[in-house]
Amino acid sequence: MGGVLICGCSGRAPSGEFNPSESSIYIKEDGSVSSASVEKTDQDYYSAEDLTAFVQGKVDEFNGQRSAGADSQGEGPVSVASCTVETGEGLSLVKCILNYDSPETLLAFNQEIRNPEIAFTELATDSVSVISQEEAFGQMAFTDSSGKAAELSKVTGKGDLRAVRLNGAGLVQTEGDILYMSQGCVLEEETVVRTPGEGVSYIIFQ
Repeated sequence: MGGVLICGCSGRAPSGEFNPSESSIYIKEDGSVSSASVEKTDQDYYSAEDLTAFVQGKVDEFNGQRSAGADSQGEGPVSVASCTVETGEGLSLVKCILNYDSPETLLAFNQEIRNPEIAFTELATDSVSVISQEEAFGQMAFTDSSGKAAELSKVTGKGDLRAVRLNGAGLVQTEGDILYMSQGCVLEEETVVRTPGEGVSYIIFQ
């Protein structure tokens, strides 16, 4: 199915908070994480019914291997938030949004299915006061949302805010506005940043 994770099915519309036009991950203020795999294609891979079964099958297979993580309602570590396909002008926009119980699960799932669109090798999130204790954090140069250099003391002074650490290139959307990011990251919107291809990146949002 090309670059799309596992999806392209008609179904529930994506949430208003996270409805990207490009493959990306989403970090909420409470630390919960989601991913979106998005592809424009002129191919018709399956019917909507086949695709729905396919994406749910991949999720069920992964969750089944980790059955100890299921809750009393049977909700596993990975769940399908929405799968949609929009057609027009000879192309289809295929989008699949998944929710995860942890950053570790997001990485494990996308690595297991060999998803080239979500290719981060590290992902962690916590408060700035916790993440800033990492040695790499103290060695980083940061910029603010206007692109100006930010002193490390200003960044660490936002101890109660949410920080994200990633390794690898990709697009990241946050629930709140991004205040600071490590050098090399590119702010594309108030809540969207693109990380560089190599090394660890940090993002702080409110």
